[in-house]
Amino acid sequence: MAITIKKIAEIAGVSAGTVDRALNNRGRVKPEVAERIRTLAQELNYQPNSVAKSLSIKNKGLKIAVILHIVRNSFFDEVIQGIKKAAKEISDTGIQVVIKTCKDFDADYQLKLIEEALSEDVKAMAIVPINSPLIKNKINELTENGFPVVLLTAILEDTNYLAYVGCDYRRAGKILAGLINLITRGKANLGVLSPTFQMCGHLYRVNSMCDYFSTHCPGIQVSSITEVPNDEIGTYMEVKKMMEEHSDIDTILYGSVAVKAGFRAIRECLGEKPVRIVALDLSDDIKEALLTDNIIATLIQNPKDQGYRAIRILFEFLTSNKKPKNPLCYINTEIIVKECINEAEM
Repeated sequence: MAITIKKIAEIAGVSAGTVDRALNNRGRVKPEVAERIRTLAQELNYQPNSVAKSLSIKNKGLKIAVILHIVRNSFFDEVIQGIKKAAKEISDTGIQVVIKTCKDFDADYQLKLIEEALSEDVKAMAIVPINSPLIKNKINELTENGFPVVLLTAILEDTNYLAYVGCDYRRAGKILAGLINLITRGKANLGVLSPTFQMCGHLYRVNSMCDYFSTHCPGIQVSSITEVPNDEIGTYMEVKKMMEEHSDIDTILYGSVAVKAGFRAIRECLGEKPVRIVALDLSDDIKEALLTDNIIATLIQNPKDQGYRAIRILFEFLTSNKKPKNPLCYINTEIIVKECINEAEM
């Protein structure tokens, strides 16, 4: 027998109207009561009438906001492609997806964007959270008030949320360590070029990799760990500084989106001296570097899938009150070598 709102109300000891408001995130319901009702509905496998729900949504004109942490880079260009794909799929229901870009790693500005989205009456958010107490506190406040938040690509400790969609950074660090160990046969002086540690996951990945080296690969020495900015000039300067200060480096983990600038700095410092490079992600510049043997391999995080899944999770929550079985929705990481690249697509 199908479970109805009336039946849920009887079991929960509340009115049918309260159940309806809790399941559809409208009207005032105490957060603890709303959570109890949603949990009960999930346990009873309640399935709303999809046709009626769709018509209801059309009349409401719901909005999902995506709050980014930077203006743009090649990785997040792909994340946005995934977001737009999902937005197109759900557009027939009347749900709109709006994307707000942030001044690079500016927590105050990101908080302003969150408040701006709330003033526009959005009903859910996907946020690429900057590691700041301002952002942590706001996300916790939203979640405690029953507002659905998905953390997109970047995880924050001590934060409550509906789901995290992104890389398992600690596992990625171990994969990178194993890959570098194989490539170097366990002997290397490694220079690490990482995206900013203002995004916690980047730090988790590097720490996990270094822990693996210290335990399993004593012949691999980490000569330098350098954070690189989100632009060509800044990347060039930081890479050149690292290479000049650590002339023993013979292997590099390259994590910057500014590939050409960083590679120019490496070559200016090393000349014809060989260097083994492992990269992150798969921009067009990384593909070219793989095909020309400037990079041995790259670890990719499927950014389009990350953007797509974040929107689908929020859509399913808004329309069916469906939560992910596991709030940690890890995206598959893959190792890519040049043989994986279809040159015809370049």
